[in-house]
Amino acid sequence: MIELRRDARYYTRWAWIVPCITLALAFLGLDAAIALVRLVVCAAAIYLCWSSWGPSIQPMHVALIVLAVLFNPILPLWMGRGTWMLVDLVSIWIVYAAGRRLDAQAARRASGGPA
Repeated sequence: MIELRRDARYYTRWAWIVPCITLALAFLGLDAAIALVRLVVCAAAIYLCWSSWGPSIQPMHVALIVLAVLFNPILPLWMGRGTWMLVDLVSIWIVYAAGRRLDAQAARRASGGPA
């Protein structure tokens, strides 16, 4: 039987790539799946925040918590199209930066270096 082993980098990479793609689609005007965009971005922001949590709160944690609140699918916030386009662009940058940072931390841990 083939055993698939996944390290933290595998999950972290998907946790920031998928929301960036969905946010890009939302920015391009594909509003048909806005509920899916909200769900994906909210879940990814919560996962990235949880997986990077340390002894102190970092600005990245605050930004990810704000994203989770903005994109929550349970109590959605309603804003104009122009405002959402700006939020989408900023959100892509936040998720990308958080994901790359976590990916680098996971790589350091995997190589035996300090996290």
